[in-house]
Amino acid sequence: MIKLETAHIEEVRGIRKLDIDFQKGTFAISGPNGSGKSGVIDAIEFGLTGAYTILIGGAAATLDALRQATRLLAGGRCRRALVLAVETFAECEALWTRARWLAGRPLVESAACALLVPADADTPLSPAPGRSALETLARARAGETLACAPLVGLALARAAGPAGAVTLSGEWRGRRAALAIQAH
Repeated sequence: MIKLETAHIEEVRGIRKLDIDFQKGTFAISGPNGSGKSGVIDAIEFGLTGAYTILIGGAAATLDALRQATRLLAGGRCRRALVLAVETFAECEALWTRARWLAGRPLVESAACALLVPADADTPLSPAPGRSALETLARARAGETLACAPLVGLALARAAGPAGAVTLSGEWRGRRAALAIQAH
C-alpha cells in the first residue's frame, strides 16, 4: 500500500510551487476551470508511476492512445496499460458551442477506460474508409461522444466474448482512423 504523506510540486502544468501535507486529514481540490486541479493530480500520478501521455483530439486520439499502449506492451516496456477517455460538459462546452455541427446529435457526458495486457500485442493504426460496425454499435449504445466511442466499442466486443481481432474506428475533425485489436 502506498501512503502519501507530503507532495512538493513545482513547474507542472502551470503550478509554479505547491506543497501539500496529506497527514492533516481529508484532502480536496476545488476551483474553477483552468485553475490547476488536474495539474495536481497529474503531478502526483507522475511521481507515483512515471511518465504518461495526454492526447487531445477526439476518437482519433483515443485510437492513437490505444496504439501507443499496445506498442509499449509489445516492446516489454510495461506489463499493463490503461487508456482513459473522459468528457465532461464543462471541458467540452466551448468546443460544442463552436463546432456542434461536427456531431450528429447532442453530446453525452462520458468516461471510458480499457486495461490492455501483453496479449493485446502490437497492432497497426491505419486510415479507415468509413465507420466500423463497432463504431456504429458504440454510438447506438452510448450516444454521441467525442473520444470515448472506441473504448465503448472495445468494451462491447469484449463483453460479447472472444472474437479475435476487431476493428475500432473513429473520426475527429476530418481525420478518420482505425485500429485492429484483439477482443479477449
